[in-house]
This record gives sequence, structure tokens and C-alpha cells, in this order.
Amino acid sequence: MKRIFLDFETYYDSTYSLLYMSAIEYIAHWNFEMLGCGVAVDDGDPIFMPQTQVINFLRDIKEPYVAISHNALFDMLILSHLYQIHPTICVDTMSMSRALLAHETKRGSVSLATILAHLGLQGKLDTLKDMRGVHWTDLTIDSDLLLRFVTYTLRDVVGCREIYDRLIGQFPAQELRIMDRTIRMVTQPQLMLDANILHTYYMEITTKKENILAQLGHDKAQYMSAEKFATLLRQQGVDPPRKWSQAQQTWVYAFARTDPAFIELQEHPNPTVGMLVEARLGLKTTIEETRTRRLFSISDFSDGWLPVPLKYSGTHTHRFSGDWKLNLQNLSVRKTKTLRTAIYAPEDNVILAVDAAQIEARITAWLAGESQLLSQFASGSDVYSWFGSQMFGYSINKKDHPTERFTAKTIVLGLGYGMGATKLLLTLTNAAAEQGFKIKYTIEQCLAWVDFYRRRFPFIRQLWRDAQFMLNVMVANQTTKNTIGPCFPDGQTIVLPSGLRLYYDSLSFDGAETTYIYGDIKRKIYGAKLIENVVQSLDHICVAEANIRTETRCRKELGLDIRLAMQVHDENVYAVPKDKLDPVKQIALEEMSRSPVWGPDLPLAAEAKVGQNFGELQ
Repeated sequence: MKRIFLDFETYYDSTYSLLYMSAIEYIAHWNFEMLGCGVAVDDGDPIFMPQTQVINFLRDIKEPYVAISHNALFDMLILSHLYQIHPTICVDTMSMSRALLAHETKRGSVSLATILAHLGLQGKLDTLKDMRGVHWTDLTIDSDLLLRFVTYTLRDVVGCREIYDRLIGQFPAQELRIMDRTIRMVTQPQLMLDANILHTYYMEITTKKENILAQLGHDKAQYMSAEKFATLLRQQGVDPPRKWSQAQQTWVYAFARTDPAFIELQEHPNPTVGMLVEARLGLKTTIEETRTRRLFSISDFSDGWLPVPLKYSGTHTHRFSGDWKLNLQNLSVRKTKTLRTAIYAPEDNVILAVDAAQIEARITAWLAGESQLLSQFASGSDVYSWFGSQMFGYSINKKDHPTERFTAKTIVLGLGYGMGATKLLLTLTNAAAEQGFKIKYTIEQCLAWVDFYRRRFPFIRQLWRDAQFMLNVMVANQTTKNTIGPCFPDGQTIVLPSGLRLYYDSLSFDGAETTYIYGDIKRKIYGAKLIENVVQSLDHICVAEANIRTETRCRKELGLDIRLAMQVHDENVYAVPKDKLDPVKQIALEEMSRSPVWGPDLPLAAEAKVGQNFGELQ
């Protein structure tokens, strides 16, 4: 298949720039102007095509081709949004670099300049700094600047090709398909946004802040500053709660919404104290506020469609992460219900969300060979009620014992990575608050539950020890035939069944803890943490490959072009024609429940929910 390397150059100025705007806001803006495009076909000489000449060039191509660029969420969006051009396959060398090289670069940077320098290739030119505020008409009358600009563009497209050529041999073919799907979630969006809901909700958030200020009569700065807010609490006779900051190596004020002592002040006998706490929480700019504002802006620029920007291999474990300062991987059912409701399916379609049920707990139990827990998962029983009945000493069920089952569920899902009692207490408290109820557990109870879990599942504890042994071997630069399921060590890396690796550069032990360097930042690692890394990587592989199989089967068996619309950790989301829902749902459930080839005895399961919008899935 023909390979076409592309690098678009566009107008920018001091206020109109990708530094301040998402790609869709930038491309759909009235200031947008394409200055030209660098093009290289296969190994041929690069060509500069001024302004929109490249569009006619691409439209004239009748055979399938691979479009390759460095930052495809930008370049391919130009093709799709402005010109309705959709290459057969889209490849992003920035994403390839993120998966293979980010562990070695400064702060994990994968910019074109960084990767060219890292690979010892000819670097970028510095012409871009002279292009601020320059239109095409300006270039036509400044031959010197035009020549430097063309040279700059051609160097970038050649650099993109050089990176591709260096990395493609190390990059698994299946991962290219998964990468293509992440790009198409932006270039060919499947879901829509309700601007009215977003606008109303944003006004509610900002109005609530204004009302809080008016009611209490304090200046906003008194709530935003930790020290000034502490003074307000002291004026009410309250000693501000504090916590130890490991990063700062000192005691700091515990004013976060996840700090239990701070949250408890909402129920202080003095009602003014509770109002102050609510004011602090409400006035701090929240993720909910910024996300709502960004989604509203995107809906305006995208004609109501929702491009879903995700970074391929955005984390150390190769899971997706959010892009465009919009983390759609983190849309809590409870915290962001209104925002989820604003995401809806086009006319004559419904949203189908297929979730990999308890997948991390299942993989952990499978890696450990914890047969009793595995048999419960495999049988389809209510694992949380089963474990809760043992933990509390009496029979519990979902209907009659919601609090006990919630507690058992949190423990089963959370303690597989070595969580201790203090963190368990915090996790239980916060999770309960998110679900609208309160619990009053003690650290002593949590200590007992942690001990019970570890005694009940000794093979999971042994799994942590085995992982620590593997780390010790890797530190000593020795070899071992030991594996973690389908994953095995190779030098200071763990090879995954996908062909990608987990990187632990400069792995060392200083007598107290084991650390490694990732993106020139030192990180701590230990046996249970390594298991968490491996499990989350395997989880991602299962979910991503299930989508590829689902799309393939829908195309072959149903003649439907079903494509991934959104991906939220363990959940694949689709927009499906109403009259084709049942067969698509059946295929998606079967594929999400299918054991992987590298784990034929791994018992997976899936749940499906359907709704007209993302907030009302049933």
C-alpha cells in the first residue's frame, strides 16, 4: 500500500495558536489558513504544495494509501473536517514515538524536534519563529522568507518519514490498527453534543459560585489562597486540618476534596464552617467547569459533533489518556452525569457501551492462579456478595446489604495491588461520598480487612513477591525464565503479548527502595506496583483488541461499518443504528468476553448498556 507522508503548515499569531486552542477550535476558526503542505510519497523526493494544492493531489489518488504524519490528530483532522478526505489508514509517528521512546526523552516529550534529536537525525529548522502573523500573501512578496519556509516544511516531512522508517520495524502491526481507531475517533466522530445542556450546566456552575460569594460576603481571593482560607477557619474557632506532603517534605493544609478531615468540616456544629468549606470547594476551578466550557466550545466549532481526542499510549502502561486538555477517559457516572447526558447518539442511532466486567481483578487472580476467586468469576456469581459474606461473617446480597457489598467490592477491586489500610479507608470514604452515602469505618476495621484479604488470597500475595524477585533480577542485570503470565523480562523492560514493552530504565535499588527513570523523572517501583502496571497493560490489550474484532465481525457478518466512538478505560462505546442494535450488541458482548489467545483460560465477562445519551445508559 502506498505511503504518503504529510506535514501541514498553517497560519498562527500571538493569540490564535494551538498553544491556547484545541485542534478542532483552531482548524474550524475563521482565522484558519493553510499555508502549504510538505508531501513525500514512499521514498520519493519531498514536494512542497502551496495552500490547498495537496487536497486535489489526495483526491486524485484512487488506490488505498496510508497517510502518515507527526501529530495526526491535527493533520488528519484538517483533511477530514475541512475537505472530507479519509485516508485508508492513518498513522501517527508522534504516537509511535510515545510508545517506543517517551521513556528516554526529557519529560517524555515526543515533539518532532525532540524525537529527531533523540534518534540522531537532522533536526528541525528554526524558521517557524519568523512565521508568526504571516499569511500566504505575505510569503508571495517575500521570496527569501518563502524559500526558508519551503525548506523548513520539506525538512519536517522528511523528518517524519525518517522517524517512521526507524520505528516501524519495532512497532506491532496490530497496534497500527488500534492507533488508526484513536485517530478516527477525532476525524470521523460518531457521537454528538447537546449545546443547550452544556450552556445551561455551565451557567449553573458559575452562578453557584457567585451566590456563594454573595451569601458569605468575602472576597474570592480569601477562598482561593490556602493561607487566607485557613485564617477564615481560625476566625470561626477551627484549627485548619493539615497533612504531610511527601513532595514538599513539610506539613501543608489539607484542603482538597479528597481530604477526609476537610470534608468532615461540612458537618461542623457551626453552620458557617460548613458554608466556608462548600465555598472553597465550589470556588476552586474544577475539572467539571473547565471540561464543560471546553465541550461547549468544541460543539460550536464541530457543528455539534464530539471528536474524542485520546493519546495513543498516553501512559506508561500504554493505555489511552486524554488530549486537547479534555480527558474523556474520566467521565464518572456519578460526578459527571450532566456532561454524560449532553453526549448523545445521532438520529436513528443509540449508544451502545460494552464494559469489560471486573477485568483488572480477573486478570490479577488469573496471573496469581487464585483458583477460588477465578472459579467465582468464571461461574458468573456475584463475587462481591460471595467475598463480603466471608468478610462480614454472615450472608449478604446486593438487595439487602448494599453497604456491605459496596465495601467488599471496593476491597476486591482495590487490594490486588497491595493497598494498605490507610489508603483503603480513604478510598472507601471517597467512593461512598461519590455514590451519595456516608460510611463511618475506622482504621482498625480497615487493617482487619486488609489482613483478611491477604490471608484469603495468599497466591496474590505470592504474585507480588514473584514480581519483586523479577525486579531484583532486572536490577542485577541478570536473566530469568520467570514470567508474569504472558509477560517476560528482557533487560530492563517487560515484554507484553502485544509486542510493546513496559520500560524501567536505570532500574536501581538504593537499600531502601527500587526506582527507575521514565521521561527523566524518577519513579518508585515494587512488586505489587509492577503487577498493577502489567495488569493495566493486559487490560488495555484485551479491550482494544475486542474492539478490532467487533468492528471486523460487524463488517463481515452484518455489512455494517461500526467504528469505535469513544473509549473509557474498560468500556468500548459505539453509535449503532436502532434496527441493528441486537446483532451488534451480541457481537460486541461476545468479543469483549472472549479469552485472549495469550490467556485461553482467563475468564472474561462483559456487560452492555444502551441509551439515547451517554448519561442514561440502561
